Amino acid sequence: GLQCSLFEEDADADIASAETQLARLLPEPEEKKARPVRKILPEHLVREETVIGPDSCACPDCGQPLRHIRDEISERLDYIPAQFVVKRYVRPQYGCEGCQRVVSGRLPAQIIPKGIPEPGLVAQVLVSKFCDRQPLYHQQQVFARAGVELPVSTLAGWVGTACVWLMPLAELLRTELLSRPVLHADETPLQILNTKKDGKAQNGYLWAYVSGETTGDSVVCFDCQPGRAARYPEAWLAGWSGTLVTDGYAVYHSLKNGGSIINAGCWAHARRGFAALYKANRDPHAGTALKMIHGLYSLEKKIRHRSPEKIR
Repeated sequence: GLQCSLFEEDADADIASAETQLARLLPEPEEKKARPVRKILPEHLVREETVIGPDSCACPDCGQPLRHIRDEISERLDYIPAQFVVKRYVRPQYGCEGCQRVVSGRLPAQIIPKGIPEPGLVAQVLVSKFCDRQPLYHQQQVFARAGVELPVSTLAGWVGTACVWLMPLAELLRTELLSRPVLHADETPLQILNTKKDGKAQNGYLWAYVSGETTGDSVVCFDCQPGRAARYPEAWLAGWSGTLVTDGYAVYHSLKNGGSIINAGCWAHARRGFAALYKANRDPHAGTALKMIHGLYSLEKKIRHRSPEKIR
């Protein structure tokens, strides 16, 4: 859990500190262990150059003037913490002497009506929550360290409003996904907060739909529903035709869509049964099946980047 993870982090930090102190006290061994090759720092990162010249322009040994030969360059990686910036919009107001009308410039459009966040801050909250798995209360604590107090309820409101603005993009992604001939589908349990029941959690399911690897750029869509019944994928895949790769859950096999959906099994799930049987009693038939599946995996590794036409 979280406590165990934090304990492991503290233990790793203590061990690293002790190793550093010992390295300073003990003589270096004659044969050093092989270390991982350090990767070159990415070229797109901003370089801040600091020139460090010698203490004197004269040779420390003979006193003769020094002549520049070459530059020895060393690079170290640093991190500049994110910071809040208050954008102040000043709108001078002008009055008409003839009709007494007051005129001023228009404020830029806002994602949150009458709210304080700029688009960049809302985007940061969304990325942290959905990409970096940072709950809103964690983000609240991070913001508080910078002296900005934002209630979790406020952050949640931003997320909800931003999701409404992003609905057209979500529909566009769904349209693109349903144009692909091969899809993968799976569902997983999910705790959902029910606002109609005082925010209490209830069991739900997150249905995931992913485009086939060889059908173009990857597209992933999620559909959050309260159950696991067939009506949910039926509604989401309405009008689609193609091959649907799943784990064998019976609901998927009931999806016909007028006979336009072809069900395909996932080899990773098919292999599990044979692996469990072989592990239990070394069943020879299970062993043969595992070898055949391994052969398929090896073949796929060789041809996976080829077009379907070349594979055929």
